[in-house]
Amino acid sequence: MKKFIFILILLSMGKVAVAYAAETTPASRAFIFGNTAQSQDTLNQVLVLLTGKDGKPGAAGVAGARGLNGLDGIQGIAGIAGAPGVAGRDGKDGIGLKGDTGTAGPAGPAGPAGPAGPAGPAGPAGADGTGTGGGGSLTFGNGQVTVGACSDSATVGLQAVYNGEDFFFDTITISDLKSECGGQFLKFYFKIKSAPWVNHQVGIYNNGDVLKCTFTPIPTSGSVRIPQFGIRNRTTCINVTQPAIPTFYLGEISTADYTGKIGFEITRT
Repeated sequence: MKKFIFILILLSMGKVAVAYAAETTPASRAFIFGNTAQSQDTLNQVLVLLTGKDGKPGAAGVAGARGLNGLDGIQGIAGIAGAPGVAGRDGKDGIGLKGDTGTAGPAGPAGPAGPAGPAGPAGPAGADGTGTGGGGSLTFGNGQVTVGACSDSATVGLQAVYNGEDFFFDTITISDLKSECGGQFLKFYFKIKSAPWVNHQVGIYNNGDVLKCTFTPIPTSGSVRIPQFGIRNRTTCINVTQPAIPTFYLGEISTADYTGKIGFEITRT
């Protein structure tokens, strides 16, 4: 029914008359495609649809629902690695300026004195002294001097010790004495340097003084020669030049203060 009404509206707008009610007396009328009685069932079988003017565009429809997310595509195959590039050329050497030489730093403090060196060769024998005494020149180290009656010679070694400020006598070693010297007294004489030498040790000697240290007794031996023995730094000494000065020890004599010559004497008392 709705379609029929719609068609009638269209025909009306196209100014086409349509008979839709049967007349009392059947009659035939010519329509677009022939004559058909108004009472026939086939009346209005052929209709013409005339196109009218375009109407105004309707309102936009409601947006449809959002579609589903698509599936992930298949991962592509990795491409072929490219050929390695050509190595570049080495660059030129740079030109640098030589820096100025820095100033020298200050000299460091003096180091401590080293230990005493090895013994030197034996020195020449000195001239014979009077009585049982002997004398000679002996520098600091080892030496050989003539000692007289009980022995034709003696080998002497001197050892020093450093106390943090200066070197002092520590041990005097004696060897090559004949057995006849056993049990007797062995005396040493030291000469202190003259002025203007400044003594390293004060109070027990002055410039030019003579010091005497006595060792007793010399060891005895059944052999021809007495084995080497040592005279320690606690051996008692006196100042021969200044007898009023109290006794002191061999270890209190600075090795820098004596002249380098030592006298020897062997006595029975």
